[in-house]
Amino acid sequence: MAINRRTKVLLVVLVVVWVIAIVVLMRMSSPKPVVATVQSAPQNIQNTTNNANLSTNAQVSNISLPDLQSILPDASFTNLFSPYVVTIPEELVGTDVIEDITSPQFKYVGYIAFMEKGKEEKKVFILSQNQFISANENDLIESRYKPVIITSTYLVVLDTQDGRIKKVSYISS
Repeated sequence: MAINRRTKVLLVVLVVVWVIAIVVLMRMSSPKPVVATVQSAPQNIQNTTNNANLSTNAQVSNISLPDLQSILPDASFTNLFSPYVVTIPEELVGTDVIEDITSPQFKYVGYIAFMEKGKEEKKVFILSQNQFISANENDLIESRYKPVIITSTYLVVLDTQDGRIKKVSYISS
């Protein structure tokens, strides 16, 4: 099958356009030398108020980027992909800092601990709207509450809708 002349010309034009696009993108992403301008705090300020005439003298200095980097303190950047761990001291559980959301419609029933693949797993049981809900310790309860502390008498959860720490207590029937 032979390729006609028109197809060859279109292929050459296509290749040229791609080469130009790649060269332009490579030049745009290359770092360029930067000179930062820093305006220092005015040291020689001269104020005269004669019939609303106000004159201000300020000094402007040019500092190169390496000098500016040596002046500024090192910033530590956090990794956005590392998990955030919530730890709550046991002393805070009995105080007013943690809101108690225990109600007749939302009760903590208890939990069960079992070994799975050599690791202890906990399953939490909640009575919500007269229905039993079971969830693993790493799952969201009612698509909202993330268990943080699991004990036999209370459950401390993180409310993912408002970001607050809340407690659900055990109420015997």
